Amino acid sequence: MGPSFGGVAGWRLFYLGNIKAASRRTKAGSKPKGAAGQRPFWHSHRTEARQGKLKWLRRGITRGLRRFFSDFDRFGVIANNWEPIINSPWRIQELRETTLETFDVKSPQYGHRYDVFYNKLKSGSLEITDFLNASGKSQYSTGNPRVSANVVLDDVQLLPFEKMNEFLAALAVLLSSGIADEYTEVRRHVDATLSEAWKACRHQSSKEVRICVSFNGSATTYLKLRSRN
Repeated sequence: MGPSFGGVAGWRLFYLGNIKAASRRTKAGSKPKGAAGQRPFWHSHRTEARQGKLKWLRRGITRGLRRFFSDFDRFGVIANNWEPIINSPWRIQELRETTLETFDVKSPQYGHRYDVFYNKLKSGSLEITDFLNASGKSQYSTGNPRVSANVVLDDVQLLPFEKMNEFLAALAVLLSSGIADEYTEVRRHVDATLSEAWKACRHQSSKEVRICVSFNGSATTYLKLRSRN
């Protein structure tokens, strides 16, 4: 597990070695990217995401975490059908496994996990959990929905930066817009992350680039949308 971030948001940038032939991103027997009759993935139809059935681990589930799981039971469906995302190539698809992989051992261990798709290309992951204070106690309640989230996007050199910016901005509104200046701070970190990734893609053309943006915030916007559906 990688390091976690304090504050409202943080970011990481990774170089992941040489890019292999584009054919590894296509199914066996299919034509490589750019071949006649095949459209590049960024122009292909988006995947149809579905709501997953969670795999529960009952031990170590606090009251705050249990409330969080209940409140976020429809996050994937609501996010995918929310106007800023439904009209985009992005989709998230919930996973059954609830053990987190992008938080360190001192962070929450369980939460909602999602694969992130850009059209039909699996492009990263999203993990959301209840926010813990310095003493390790859950700070989540429906009235004060403090959450932590990690968004990882892979191979960003292959994705349109404008579309990544729009997707991260949409998640910031859903997860970090309940307190004054919270959204502004998150957007500042997102802009810094994408700026560094842009530079890396220009100067490291033979490398795969991955970014991770972390949010700590209030998910009041999501809960308002949930109450209307």
